[in-house]
Amino acid sequence: MTYKEYKEEVESIVLDAKEQDYQDAYDYLRETIDGHEWVIYYSQAWDLVTMLRNYDTNMISQAEDYLEETGYSIDKGINALMTQLAYSILLNACQNELSEEL
Repeated sequence: MTYKEYKEEVESIVLDAKEQDYQDAYDYLRETIDGHEWVIYYSQAWDLVTMLRNYDTNMISQAEDYLEETGYSIDKGINALMTQLAYSILLNACQNELSEEL
């Protein structure tokens, strides 16, 4: 996975979300990202988190903050943590992009 692929995927998800009304757009983001392959498959979640550590440490920090705020516990295992970080990363990136465009 490359940073370019990541940015293109975020843009694609947001483009689809913009076809919804305002509140539905944010619901669409949560539902789409929850089932996204980069979130549900451990190896792809690891790839996303690892790639972003080299390109956008701020997004990693935002994802960590999101997990802390939602009370996520590391006792679910490291692979589960990676999927939750991947979810948080994609959700934050898409929400940021969507809010800039609305």
